[in-house]
Amino acid sequence: MGAAKYVCPGCGREFSRRPLEHTCARYDVDGHFAKAAPHVRALFDRLVKVARGCGKVQVSALKTMIALNAPAMMGGAAAQRRALKVSLILPGVREHPTLRKRYEMSTIKISHQFSLAAREDFDDAFEELIREAWELAAG
Repeated sequence: MGAAKYVCPGCGREFSRRPLEHTCARYDVDGHFAKAAPHVRALFDRLVKVARGCGKVQVSALKTMIALNAPAMMGGAAAQRRALKVSLILPGVREHPTLRKRYEMSTIKISHQFSLAAREDFDDAFEELIREAWELAAG
């Protein structure tokens, strides 16, 4: 995996290319979970652990979500009170019981939106989806 191609001098965030725009505002990962049930944070921690098991992953707390980059965007997460919304950018259409929506980003990259409400939702098949997203982003 190559190094980031652009590091913002204002906030230090790493990007695979110079962004058209971004905010340098700083947010805290813990703040995203202030109103969430403890199991929601545990699901997020597992998401990060699986992603980092593949290689380097940058976790960036933004205003409305927590972005995951490896070095390109691989997805992100947003805490709700009882569930974790996870987006993964995958190479083609994938299925999983927690899948809620898909958005085509290109002919190859498709953003998949999942909602994980329980520990059981985070199964081996979901872990494989995380690995696929990492491989595409690290590509």
